[in-house]
Amino acid sequence: MNSTMCLKPIGVVVEGLNKPIDSSVTKSRFELISTIKVFEEYTEGLKGLEEYSHIIIIY
Repeated sequence: MNSTMCLKPIGVVVEGLNKPIDSSVTKSRFELISTIKVFEEYTEGLKGLEEYSHIIIIY
């Protein structure tokens, strides 16, 4: 069976740090907080999202 999946981005993930990381301190990606910027045309589809404890982000 041959199937195709097409994904279309609804936003972008933005790095959460405003300044360069101190090279003497190595940070894990799990320690960084990032922001998801959702494109305006998709924001209405996210209503009610706060009712969930987790979401999956593919980036």
